[in-house]
Amino acid sequence: MRRVLITATYFSSEVFLGSLRVNALVRHLPEHGWEPVVLTPTLPTQPAVPREDVSIVEYADLRGVYARWKRAVGGDRRTHMDETGAAGQRSPLARRIANTVVEAGKRVIVPDPSIVWWPPGARAGRRVARTERLDAVITSSNPPTPHLIGHSLRRDGVPWVADFRDLWVLNHYYPYGPLRRSLDTALERRTLRSADAIVTLSEDYLERLRPHYGFTPPNGYHAIPLGFDDALLDAPAERLDEEFTIVFTGNFVEGKRDPRLLLEGVRLAVQRGQVDRRRLRIMFWGPRYGWIDERAAEAGLADVVEQHGYVEREEALRRQRRAQLLALFLWDHPSEAGAYSGKMEFLAAGRPIIVLTPPRSGIWDRLPLETGAGTPVHDAEEIAGAVASAFTEYAAMGAARYSGSHEAIAKYTYSQIAAQFAAILDDVARP
Repeated sequence: MRRVLITATYFSSEVFLGSLRVNALVRHLPEHGWEPVVLTPTLPTQPAVPREDVSIVEYADLRGVYARWKRAVGGDRRTHMDETGAAGQRSPLARRIANTVVEAGKRVIVPDPSIVWWPPGARAGRRVARTERLDAVITSSNPPTPHLIGHSLRRDGVPWVADFRDLWVLNHYYPYGPLRRSLDTALERRTLRSADAIVTLSEDYLERLRPHYGFTPPNGYHAIPLGFDDALLDAPAERLDEEFTIVFTGNFVEGKRDPRLLLEGVRLAVQRGQVDRRRLRIMFWGPRYGWIDERAAEAGLADVVEQHGYVEREEALRRQRRAQLLALFLWDHPSEAGAYSGKMEFLAAGRPIIVLTPPRSGIWDRLPLETGAGTPVHDAEEIAGAVASAFTEYAAMGAARYSGSHEAIAKYTYSQIAAQFAAILDDVARP
């Protein structure tokens, strides 16, 4: 069996979304003749995959010093504050100072604060390459620092596959100005020029990457989507909620991924008598947001909107499978057209999905229809129609109708994702 070194920022069991793709490769590449070796900064918790199931090489996490200092003065992660809708809330002076210093530092540290991992990570990777035969390396981002490690190992002769779960400079959440963008662009092009193959999520992303780089890697560009755990597709069915439940599990971002249009569409359906509000529940499982309660009250739906807070992952999955209707919230921005939501698991829930405001002609405008798993909706009128149709089926049969194709959805299981990576590894690996 050939060996592949896999390195990314996240492999701790505490970080779920950022580590999903790497976890999937570690668990499923052996099915396709590749033994993974994980290269990671010192793990703060147990690894996402048990140590007895995978070889793990850890190196000093120099960001730990920064993290301890920030905690000592009461600093918070800015991204966490933004995603929970709390970024505008006042914090103690020490915390605000700490966050200001950290955010200022991020603007001058190229490509990201994880750059301190590059030298120890590259040294650790080289030690593995010297003592244990490596046939290839996969680096996965964001953040992009792991690609610098891949570049270092490629200079030592190890074939390299660079995987972009999120784009680097072309990321539509890229926060910096023209000067910083020019520095990052130069570094990105110089780094990726040595890659044997470049992978990202979709053809939409590849259409942007090819002219941005201006070159073609020896083994080409490849589009491999996000996926979900194979076990979810064949999980036992749950007894459906007796009420007409519209369910979402996860985080919101006000103004970009939020339930404003859903509430407006449901309000229209209720006003028109197409949905009986006495049988209706809109249920959110995740962080509680004060502004959602305000939006619900404005829509006249305060009595049917429920925020339940965080639950364990298994409970969240159970709630998805029990729902009469799942709601998936996206940001209607043209640059999101090629993005796969981290909620790919919704496809495996076996319940109809309304996909709210996907970019037109983008991934999620097509995927629900191609798989039969749901319907894309773009405005309040379309939402009202989709909800009313589902309620009519529920009222007549006790359940909203589900028409998902098992075969089409199975293409997005982790085992299938790993098979696509294995094919690329077979192509780039030394003979």
